[in-house]
Amino acid sequence: HIGLKGKEWSIGADIKIQDWTSASRTIEGEEVNLGLNSSTQLSVGIQFTPTTSVGDEDKNIFDRGNYFLGFRDETSYLTLRDVEIKDQAFTFGANFPILASRSLTKINFGMEIGQRGTNESLLLKESYMNFYVGVSLSPFQKNVWFRERKYD
Repeated sequence: HIGLKGKEWSIGADIKIQDWTSASRTIEGEEVNLGLNSSTQLSVGIQFTPTTSVGDEDKNIFDRGNYFLGFRDETSYLTLRDVEIKDQAFTFGANFPILASRSLTKINFGMEIGQRGTNESLLLKESYMNFYVGVSLSPFQKNVWFRERKYD
């Protein structure tokens, strides 16, 4: 996290490696190796929060939101016609608080634009775009229904 004049930047990265080489399946009583490869995925992202100080209820909705930008590069466990299948995507997103509520509930929007596959060796290359909408429910911190009682 980097905070500058009430604004906050966060940078993150994730690497995921999965070994599928020993994956097998029993077919008609005989164990068969599936011939899969190891898969790798690298994801990096940035989050920007324009206003981080408490008491900013007078700010507009865009000043109180969080904004996200990311990139994902993945090599699949599949190899078709001696070509590794790759998937690359850019991701964008934002979440905004519900202004009429005292809770921390937010509405989330996201988009992913990417390509999967290749045109080599008569294979197919797919371009895709996904849209996401969601809600993160968080009660107002002074609500008593989540507090543990001292006495029953």
